[in-house]
Amino acid sequence: METDLRDGYRRGPIGRFAVVAFASSAGGIRALSTVLGGLPADFAVPVLVVQHLDPRHETMLAEILGYRTGLQVALARDGELPVPGTVRLAPPDRHLLLGGDGRLVLVDEPRLNYVRPAADRLFFSAAAVLGAGVLACVLTGSGRDGADGVRAVKEAGGAVLAQDPGTAEFAAMPRAAVATGAVEETPVLELIARRVLARVAGAEVFIRDARSFDFTGYKRSTLTRRVRKRIQDAGAHDFKDYRDRLQADANEFNLLFNTILINVTSFFRDTDAWSYLRQEVLPDLVAAVPPSQEIRIWSAGCASGEEAYSLAIAFAELLGLEECLERVKIYGTDVDEEALREARAGLYPAKALEPLVPELREKYFDHNGALYGFRPDLRRRVIFGRHDITRDAPISRLHLLTCRNTLMYFNVEAQSQIIDRFHFALREDGFLFLGKAEMLLSDVDRFETYSMRQRIFRKRPTHTGAHVPPPVRVETYAGPEVRDVSRRRQLRDLVLENSPNAIVIVSADGTVAVINGQARSQFGLTTYDVGRPFSELEVSYRPLELRSLIDQARSEQRPLRAGAVERRLTADEVQYFDILVQPLTGNDGAVNGVAVTFTDTTMSTRLQMEIKRVREDLETAYEELQSTNEELETTNEELQSSIEELETTNEELQSTNEELETTNEELQSGNEELETMNEELRLRGGELDEARSFLEGVLSSVGAAVIVLDSDFKVRSWNRAAEELWGLRAGEVHEQVFFGLDFGLPTGVLMDSMNDCMVSARPTRPVELVAVNRRGRTIRCVVTCSPLHAPGEGVVLLIDEARSVVRDGVVVREGDGEVETGAGVEGEDEG
Repeated sequence: METDLRDGYRRGPIGRFAVVAFASSAGGIRALSTVLGGLPADFAVPVLVVQHLDPRHETMLAEILGYRTGLQVALARDGELPVPGTVRLAPPDRHLLLGGDGRLVLVDEPRLNYVRPAADRLFFSAAAVLGAGVLACVLTGSGRDGADGVRAVKEAGGAVLAQDPGTAEFAAMPRAAVATGAVEETPVLELIARRVLARVAGAEVFIRDARSFDFTGYKRSTLTRRVRKRIQDAGAHDFKDYRDRLQADANEFNLLFNTILINVTSFFRDTDAWSYLRQEVLPDLVAAVPPSQEIRIWSAGCASGEEAYSLAIAFAELLGLEECLERVKIYGTDVDEEALREARAGLYPAKALEPLVPELREKYFDHNGALYGFRPDLRRRVIFGRHDITRDAPISRLHLLTCRNTLMYFNVEAQSQIIDRFHFALREDGFLFLGKAEMLLSDVDRFETYSMRQRIFRKRPTHTGAHVPPPVRVETYAGPEVRDVSRRRQLRDLVLENSPNAIVIVSADGTVAVINGQARSQFGLTTYDVGRPFSELEVSYRPLELRSLIDQARSEQRPLRAGAVERRLTADEVQYFDILVQPLTGNDGAVNGVAVTFTDTTMSTRLQMEIKRVREDLETAYEELQSTNEELETTNEELQSSIEELETTNEELQSTNEELETTNEELQSGNEELETMNEELRLRGGELDEARSFLEGVLSSVGAAVIVLDSDFKVRSWNRAAEELWGLRAGEVHEQVFFGLDFGLPTGVLMDSMNDCMVSARPTRPVELVAVNRRGRTIRCVVTCSPLHAPGEGVVLLIDEARSVVRDGVVVREGDGEVETGAGVEGEDEG
């Protein structure tokens, strides 16, 4: 779903600006390459660029800049909505504007400042739409385009930067912008990207500068969402208002950190994964480590310590407590000092221990008032310290590294750096235990999958043997051309052919001109590749993207270097190169080609890596010593505090014991009273059961149908005679409205009698009706209605089937005692 640029800005982003706009002219390609190359791929706001271009030619500016930045670069399209992480360029001969709805607008209006596109048009429109949400920057160029526009941006509340005119390749445009008085900073070209980031980044830069905590590697969407949540919870209007609160209230930083660093953890979190680790992984790990060697484990991002203590319990259960105390050392690290204080204390409420079975809870935790403390002797094998996995040197020589549900909060670049550190930290065949949302799909060459379902990986063994290239195969050619070359040319060709470094020369038109023997040997090239476009060869993009470097070296006319470039030959064999891209310039100053030289630095790079590893080991050891000293000081304080707490607890226990004795006596007395009441209730219940059974027997014994209705004429009772007469069971009619039942009796005729009965509270005269019984036979019924004297009241219907007899010539209907003449009975035969 697309979001209006203005709405996104008004909702209060964590930074101040909604768009960054650049203006450049002569020398602008190099300047834009440098600035955009310094911006991250997840840059927080969209970037708009006006570069003066020749309208007579199709531009390749988007492709050129795309090689030099991780941002998505393209020519602007009319009606397009600019989004973060993208760069949109004004197309040739069309003005680029920001429309009132926040979308891009392309117009063919007259030239401004003799140019089209003009930076002034973009700056004017952006200032009118976004006001203070615009950051404008003027780079190298001729003329004064952009000068009037930056004044409009400044007057609208935005910010303006300009390249230092003294170092700009063409100083006219930045100098004109500075002359307006609207420019706030004039950094040199190499620092502009950093200054733009500092202004746009907002929250993370402010936190880094104020508290030395760097959130640069965190996913911007996640960081933005959490900072906005804290701003909303704090009741601040926007980030500027919230920043003032951060400066005034030191505790607000802690609340912000707790919002960003969600410390959600528990003992043996994700039971299936931990069960697999304990049953399958740890036995293999322990079996591979000699009995005399220490087992080193690192819990990275341990929060309040539950994961680190879970590891301690798992190893103690596997090895036995005594061997675990001798061999296992566990490091728990996190960036949150408050969480680390909880972890060092090792005290947890009863609810936190619910995931543990009672046996483990009793074995590894001591009850300490309302809290439970982790077993002291095993606690000493767990070392906690502050560590930033994105910046600090890793703990090394590890057999097991757990980092669960932490990597998912970082962007791809930071994740890659962290995995590099983890790979360095693990021993050969060491295990890496990640969270459910984390995988190593792109690192199969360094980690093998031990259990994808449980996210457990194992470091692959590495081989340190240097790559030995195959023998150089020198190809010779015979023909008139060879015989005509001079001896000097022959010597030069022989030197190039037999150079110990691989060399590929690319001509000005992008085709391969020369491939020496070492290049053919190293990269599988042949003489048939001479004359082919360099971009078609694998060496042009592997092990390094060389096409953009060649373009840059040719345009800037200076050599470019890339060091320690990794080339993976097999899963276990790696080569390292230093690559030099050297433009070949003729006497006329024109670049006739580019020479690419590959110098094999495998041995030196590996030595440097080994030196770095040793240095990091020393740093880690120093950190461990510092951490141990801190723990000793903390332990002394904890012991003194524990002694005082124990004395206080003893007095409280004595007082509690007396209260319990008094409470016990009260409970005994209350128990006796409850037993008496219980006996009375049992007697009453027996009497009620007996009365109910008696009444049910009476109703069942009555030969006539008895129906009891409540005040709403709903059926409350329906005896056995009624069931036999009408064919409906009591359960079928219970709580049903009597007049809604269809069972052969014309109930509507009885409504007046029933109402009279309820109003007068006296029985009514019997009513004779013609009905149909359950067998479908027509019968005559006599219905008597009597009031119900019970809570809620109602009526009782007594229904009996009338039977006719003849006495002395008179028809008598049994059941009601009433005598009528035979002529008065409808449907009866006379005499």
